[in-house]
Amino acid sequence: MSAALIISTHLNVPYGKIVSDQDVIKSIKKGCFSAASPMANDILSALFMEVSFDLIMRCSKEVGGSQESLIQLYTQSVALTGIRLSDWEILSS
Repeated sequence: MSAALIISTHLNVPYGKIVSDQDVIKSIKKGCFSAASPMANDILSALFMEVSFDLIMRCSKEVGGSQESLIQLYTQSVALTGIRLSDWEILSS
């Protein structure tokens, strides 16, 4: 199973199928939340809080994302949620 599918399945648990694996892939590759709907983007904003650092890194590697795009996505997540996480703070410094 791809990391993007694992991530989307996990994020969808409380809501039903809203976030797709393609939403995860597009967001990781672009460095900004790029889901097909505003609701899916809202759910994705919790990506860094809900999903382990290792799984996000695995997904990025699988889809050809970059460290820079992950840092941009994390920065957007912090702006939306106000929550900083030590693993991502270390990577982005």
